[in-house]
Amino acid sequence: MRKPMILSQEEIGRSAGTMMIVIGVTRLVEDEGMTPHEAFEQMERVKNSVFHALSEIHREVNQAGQEVVK
Repeated sequence: MRKPMILSQEEIGRSAGTMMIVIGVTRLVEDEGMTPHEAFEQMERVKNSVFHALSEIHREVNQAGQEVVK
């Protein structure tokens, strides 16, 4: 079953990382003068820039966790 595409305020509030994303996009609009469309384009560029690094981090964390269990 897929997760719903919209997060509730409660779900956002439970995740510090998600809150940081929301705050970051809000700052792009409020403080840096981007339109919402420009802010989401920027978020997409960030996603494309860091995806492979995050995949590597995820792989390393999983390997470290498996080594601890052994």
